Amino acid sequence: MLGQSREETKPFFDALMRLHEPVLGLRRARTRNDASTSDPVPLESSSMSMDLDETLPATPEQRKPRQSGQPWLGRRELDAAGFEDTLPTDYADLVESQAAAQAHQADEQAMVEAAQRDSAEAIDPSAVLAALREGDWVDLNSRREWLRAQLIWASSKGTLFMFVSRGGRPHSMTKRSCERLIANRLLRPIESRGVVQKAITAMARDATPSSEPEPA
Repeated sequence: MLGQSREETKPFFDALMRLHEPVLGLRRARTRNDASTSDPVPLESSSMSMDLDETLPATPEQRKPRQSGQPWLGRRELDAAGFEDTLPTDYADLVESQAAAQAHQADEQAMVEAAQRDSAEAIDPSAVLAALREGDWVDLNSRREWLRAQLIWASSKGTLFMFVSRGGRPHSMTKRSCERLIANRLLRPIESRGVVQKAITAMARDATPSSEPEPA
């Protein structure tokens, strides 16, 4: 491991060897078993063996290879060696999975492009993020789903942010992640203060008496 001393990497490699020791032991046992069961097959002795020519071809029985024994592995040995049973995969399943992944990527790309087109005015992600205060609400796109979330905490240096959406679901993000989402219109602050201020101004304007004199 680069950048670390031998004393620092020794515990890691020792643990790695302990994990691989069962597999190495099984491999050595199989090698010994194959070597012991793959010896040449002795010729059957008979009363006419002395009269046979050694250059004659071997009999069909002699040419038949002997099957080498395989070490038996129980469930415990398989688990210790790290072997797992795998199910056969149909070609149709692979094609469907690949098509679904491509469709998912296309949907995400289309969503980002649509959000960028909807942004008619230039956005300064840093300024938008700096304007957020604890308690402010935002529309957050998380896993292709729009959520209404509230900013409940921000670090003193403005590098980490914690939002909470419906059901108390937390969303922790760095400053860089927030700015990237804002730039792609996937995190949109809700202008609640502006809406309230407009409503108050409209109410005050309606309540102000007219300064024009009434006709006599």
